[in-house]
Amino acid sequence: MRVLIYEPQFLGHNLGHVALLLNELAKLPCEVTVATSRQAIESPEFAVQLGHLDSQIQLAVLDGFRLDKHHRRVRTGGMLGSTATYRGLCQAIDRTRPGHVFVPYGNTLARIACLPVGLSRRLRRCGAEAETLLIGGRFMLRESQWFSHLRQRISYKMLARGPWTNVFHLDLAAVELLHAGGDTLRRMVKLMPEPVHLPGTQTKLAARQLLRIPTDGRYVAVTGLIEERKGIGRLIEALHELPGDCRLLLAGKCDPPTRALLHEQHGELLRTGRLIALDRYLAQEEFDAAIFAADVIAAVYPAHLHSSSIVVAAAAAGRPVIGAAVGWIGRTIEGFDLGGTCSPREPGSLTRALLHGLQVSHQFHLSPRGQRFVAFNSAANFGATWTARLRQRLGLPPSPDLVDWNWVRSKSIAAA
Repeated sequence: MRVLIYEPQFLGHNLGHVALLLNELAKLPCEVTVATSRQAIESPEFAVQLGHLDSQIQLAVLDGFRLDKHHRRVRTGGMLGSTATYRGLCQAIDRTRPGHVFVPYGNTLARIACLPVGLSRRLRRCGAEAETLLIGGRFMLRESQWFSHLRQRISYKMLARGPWTNVFHLDLAAVELLHAGGDTLRRMVKLMPEPVHLPGTQTKLAARQLLRIPTDGRYVAVTGLIEERKGIGRLIEALHELPGDCRLLLAGKCDPPTRALLHEQHGELLRTGRLIALDRYLAQEEFDAAIFAADVIAAVYPAHLHSSSIVVAAAAAGRPVIGAAVGWIGRTIEGFDLGGTCSPREPGSLTRALLHGLQVSHQFHLSPRGQRFVAFNSAANFGATWTARLRQRLGLPPSPDLVDWNWVRSKSIAAA
């Protein structure tokens, strides 16, 4: 069967998710095409995640996309971005004539895929089924205005009328909200693992040597995209209150405002090495090493309601997380014994949580609940969940790596 993966974006987890899906599809009798933007092809993220594509995988390069004003990512939202995203998928289907379509990041298309401008017709003409993954979403915001409720109901109806066989989400709370939108969404919307794969284990010393950072002291680490929404300013403020042997490691590419903040206001911390910024897109081994190098992982995103792969990666590496006591991060840390929570906007709360986390980090180990959580959120289960429907269509049994969330939940309830 011909399979199309459509992903024009390159910043963040997008191409990493494509790479994981490709690993699973390599086990199946498929002809695979990855359709992406020209900007993605030219990005360092593509070189890291997909630069060694198997020769049997075809690449469809799409024009018609533009970068945002900071030249950091492809514009996939707004009128121009949404139009380019929709047209790009239609073009990719016309080129490849697939039997199955995966859209690893479908937030934009989920809102407009039902419009009568050709996508559904193209899929029917090919006999194709399409599946997509949503990440976050405005529908999770608790807004009281009547027009917000109206917008939410319209979004649900548009999603339900879209051409999707399955719609996945990384957040169980989002899945439950979408299920409240009616029978169609209850059948269509499913939970997707937040995929993490850490090869083996590393000592803190080996990880720090790999990253070429000082090997002494205790580290609080933030990994991935380094943006103010991750509470970077508050973490730097808290750093001043921590003991002198503590360092803050920012492991990932900074956005322009954060880069300016670091160099214009915190140059002394950078010079003394208490603040270390690896300001680049990290190779996978570097990203993994940043997790293992830490004593504590920080996920203190003040207004972030959605899932976070950093929390899963920390748990998989046996590192405690200090996270904001809101949304998915707060629920997950507390529900699966993954560390501690704080209120980042409350003076002193973050500092107290970091101090406690650093003091007990050497004693941290995963509880049985935490172990089941990590088992569900594996890269292998991500691939098995994504391809479950395709395996059905190919007449194949489910992947042996498939882990059902009900197993995690039932065991956790039984242990409570």
